[in-house]
Amino acid sequence: MRKLLTFFKLYWLRITIIVITVIAIFSSIIFVNYCVKNYYLLEEFTRRQSSGQMALFLPMFVLVHLLSMPLYFGMQYYFMTGGGLGSGSFEIAKTKVRWNEVIGLENAKKEAWELIKLLKDRALLKAVGGKIIKGTLMIGPPGCGKTYLAKSIATESGLPIISTVGSEFVGMFVGQGTARMKSLFKKARAIAKLEGGCIIFIDEIDSFARPRGADMGFGGQMSMNSTINQFLTEMDGLRNMENNIAVIAATNVDPEDLDSAIMRAGRFDRKIHVTRPNLKERKALLDFYLAGTLDFTINDFPGNKVDLKIQGLERLCNEIIHRHNPEAGNIIFANLDEGISWLNDTLLPFRLYAKTRVEENIPKDILQYFEKIKNRYQKDLTELNETELREINPEIEGKILKRYAVTQLPQYKGPKQAIATKVNFDHTIDTSILARKTVWFSPAEIEGMVREAGLFAHREGRIVITMKDLGNAYERVAFGQTSNLTLSDDEKRWVAYHETGHALIYYLIHPTNDVMKATIVPRTGSLGYVFARPAEELHCPDRDYMLADIKVFVASYVVERKKFGKTSAGVGGGRGSDFYTAMKSAHRMVWSYGMGKSGLIGDFSALTNYYSGANYISEKTKAQLDEDVQDILQSCLKDVEQLVNQHWDVVEYFAQELHKKENLEYDEIIHIFKKFDLKPFAGRKPLVI
Repeated sequence: MRKLLTFFKLYWLRITIIVITVIAIFSSIIFVNYCVKNYYLLEEFTRRQSSGQMALFLPMFVLVHLLSMPLYFGMQYYFMTGGGLGSGSFEIAKTKVRWNEVIGLENAKKEAWELIKLLKDRALLKAVGGKIIKGTLMIGPPGCGKTYLAKSIATESGLPIISTVGSEFVGMFVGQGTARMKSLFKKARAIAKLEGGCIIFIDEIDSFARPRGADMGFGGQMSMNSTINQFLTEMDGLRNMENNIAVIAATNVDPEDLDSAIMRAGRFDRKIHVTRPNLKERKALLDFYLAGTLDFTINDFPGNKVDLKIQGLERLCNEIIHRHNPEAGNIIFANLDEGISWLNDTLLPFRLYAKTRVEENIPKDILQYFEKIKNRYQKDLTELNETELREINPEIEGKILKRYAVTQLPQYKGPKQAIATKVNFDHTIDTSILARKTVWFSPAEIEGMVREAGLFAHREGRIVITMKDLGNAYERVAFGQTSNLTLSDDEKRWVAYHETGHALIYYLIHPTNDVMKATIVPRTGSLGYVFARPAEELHCPDRDYMLADIKVFVASYVVERKKFGKTSAGVGGGRGSDFYTAMKSAHRMVWSYGMGKSGLIGDFSALTNYYSGANYISEKTKAQLDEDVQDILQSCLKDVEQLVNQHWDVVEYFAQELHKKENLEYDEIIHIFKKFDLKPFAGRKPLVI
């Protein structure tokens, strides 16, 4: 009865329309039948006259009254009240993201775990005051895992999640956003009563949560204000209701750009910053994307009924446990999802090796690892205890064993013969090198890189990804696809000298960046590039770092001018160009960091407003700041000219080699510089994992 009432509350409008439609159909049938009977009671002349009238008016009546009016009112209701028949179609999202699959977000996971405990443990909730954290805001760049973490929270807490985006509450007509907001929370409350709780996830909340303001016409701002007001009301209303609803929102913008009422305590009490992964987290991500997964599903277990599947799951898990500890008791699962989660998440991959494994199904290189482990511990892999299993080097043996894990359990009717792998790849791939290379990559970009590597391998007819494929994929993600531009030989030569200037200065004076590659192969947005990675992750660059960057960017200008007596458009041309980047860096040094020659200090950008056009800096001060910017640029230019003149023979040789080969990798670059006895910057530190 409770489910029936809840269903009626959610879908009363649809039920009402269906009932009215059915009544209208039956009434029409009765009316037509009545008319036909009375028709035959009339005289012949009257029947003919009535037939003509009915033939004229009845179709029009049906068309106008049975179709036009319901359509008119239906469309009016749909648009003016937030969607009407289509409004509130917020469905429960199906999430199967396990907690251990969220990689590279260790700090964010610690914050989110406390929320999960409160959602799962009602006793703990009452012990801390009886109120959960109603609002959690995830803040961070795109592609860093905010949505993924929210799905994992829902999976781990066992609660249904309604997922939507902020743009759903921005409509064509005034009132649409408010109505949809009401519909969302109404459905969440109904689900919470049935399921014991509910999570609402709103991605890109900044679409409707910008600061409220006065309307400038057409009602757009008023509609946005009312949507925010309704959201605030719903959030406050939740605090006095015992229905266990948590709201999780995600945004890419700064919290200061959101409405202050949304950000106050009592609404979004917890703010989780989801940042780009650091070195260790990137390595963990690469290991995850390039490693295998157990990936057991419901369909892997025999039986048509859930009870039979649970029994098969328990037999498999108990068989694995007893092979390692015969005295262990039997494990019993409350439901199928709990059992599959335990099997996939809890068991170490190498524990799936049974004593009855069929060794001819296992590759020879894997059998070699069996022998290494057997020689080390003087016993078979399946005989290792818990401590010994965890001692196996997870970066070498453990990872490789996981890729080819094989089970052969005779007591289980449907054994999983092989564990599925995410990708097939060369075992010699060193993810430590890739982790150093992918500085500032987001998890989405790392995943995209692995996917692109698979495509590169597929194009060459291979099923195994190599380090070369990953290198090509990195360049595709970081620098764009190869362009179809065809450069003349003179243009290639010009670009080769241009890129040589960058490479030389990087190598000689940059305090952190190592030159990894130089190319004159055109890609999207560039005719060539020099790729240099930082030797370590820096979050607070100093003056020397900034000056080195500027010198690297003006080096192309210096080399072009010395070699050809003139310069090309390649040194400028807008965002991302050499001059643009050098000028912007020098501008920040003077205007924001107080690094100018004149000694003026302060962040002068605080005295200007781009949007309003306000400017509180005197013309004299601006002139002095601009003079300081040019002083930095000219000083860097002179230093680079001195270095280029001093090592012009290196420039000539490097440019000719780059022109001839079009690509120079790290080893080739180092070989050229060592040939001329050039030493890299002495203060550059190697990156240690």
